Amino acid sequence: MDAGAFNGLLKYLELRKLRLDTLERSIAVLLNDVVLPEPPEPPEAEERSQDAKPLVDSDWGYLGMVEAMRARKKYEDED
Repeated sequence: MDAGAFNGLLKYLELRKLRLDTLERSIAVLLNDVVLPEPPEPPEAEERSQDAKPLVDSDWGYLGMVEAMRARKKYEDED
C-alpha cells in the first residue's frame, strides 16, 4: 500500500471514529431520560422432597431429555 492510499484510509477511519463518537454522545443524552423500573422480586424457592425426580438426566441422552421436557411442558407424569 502506498503512502497516499494509507493516508486516505487513515483519514476515512478518523472520520468514522468522529461519527461513532457523535453517535455515542447522542445515545448517552437519550439514555439520561430513561428510567428503568425496579426489578420484580424473585419467587420464593420451592422445597423439593428427597425422593423428587430430576427434570432431566444427562444419562438419558438427547432424545430422552427432549421427551422429558415435552412431557413436563404438557404436565404429564406429575406426582
